[in-house]
Amino acid sequence: MCWEQKPLSYEICIPPLKKPFSRLTHQETEEYFQWHLSHLNERITYLSSVVSNKLAIHRSELDLSPGSLLPLWSWFLAVAETERTPIERQMELEQQYHTHSEPFRAYLLDQSRDHFSLVTEFILRDIGMYLGEVFTKNEPGIFWAYYEKPKSDFFVNMPVLLGFEDSNFQPPFKMVFEPVHMAKVQAAKIWYNTQREDDLLRIYSMWAKKFVPSV
Repeated sequence: MCWEQKPLSYEICIPPLKKPFSRLTHQETEEYFQWHLSHLNERITYLSSVVSNKLAIHRSELDLSPGSLLPLWSWFLAVAETERTPIERQMELEQQYHTHSEPFRAYLLDQSRDHFSLVTEFILRDIGMYLGEVFTKNEPGIFWAYYEKPKSDFFVNMPVLLGFEDSNFQPPFKMVFEPVHMAKVQAAKIWYNTQREDDLLRIYSMWAKKFVPSV
């Protein structure tokens, strides 16, 4: 990704990751997971402080309750920054996607013309951490973990939330929730002007109600 060079308006925390998650060894996966756990409180405290100051609300309103997702996401939608992908990078992507069939190729190219700023990407990572902790603090049986197989899985070796089960299946189907990814999925609505201030809360409510945690 090519980001514009400009002063950072948010203190970012760069993860100690030098290769794709799918290529991490067991030791590297465990080390990254422990890094993730050890930085949860730090990042959530910083994020909450920034949001409460910018919205002029009491810090107690960002208490990891489901309702706190409303002011959090309202703030994000107000500060999210987008950038135009440089022409050189767009040309590279056209070559990269040339083997894909239409209309999928056109869709990929359309999606690659714009992207979130570097700061926005790191804010979304912190929001994902916050969202994950809202689950662990309010839904018994939901916990941070990781899995290492199959290697082809999208979330392999990543910190995820486990403990969800879809009881519409027998036996119940176990679900994996990756909160950073889910925060980015909601943020993508900005591209279509369909974003809502309750997007994050609605995702939380859907997973908390539809998927029954194991106890």
